[in-house]
Amino acid sequence: MATRFTIGKQMQDGTVRSVYGHWDGYPAHAGYILQNHYTDDEKLDRLLDLGDLSVIDKNIGEAHLFEDRPDGYTTFYGRDRGEDGVSALVHANVKEWLGFRRGSWCEYGYLRVNGEWQTFKITGEK
Repeated sequence: MATRFTIGKQMQDGTVRSVYGHWDGYPAHAGYILQNHYTDDEKLDRLLDLGDLSVIDKNIGEAHLFEDRPDGYTTFYGRDRGEDGVSALVHANVKEWLGFRRGSWCEYGYLRVNGEWQTFKITGEK
């Protein structure tokens, strides 16, 4: 069963740039990976640039077949499966980001603010 999640970064103007993630979004997996492998804002920006993702891992990695994910690589819907309409979204503020993602069945939200990760429990209901 999927544990849907969202990854966001609060920008200087208060907006939140975010993507959706489908698998393994619970804090012991996605939260741990973000806390330990996405502490550089440039790396996080590269992740967000690639849009919605199926599963996050410690490396962004190279393009690969969606069904054949190399160990340690993140898999993206756009880059690795060729889907359209999966780009990062920009929300006016944190409240709007959480409200929008609550409506997309996300259970957890991870937000990078001023170099620190914050974790949110979001209801799993649409």
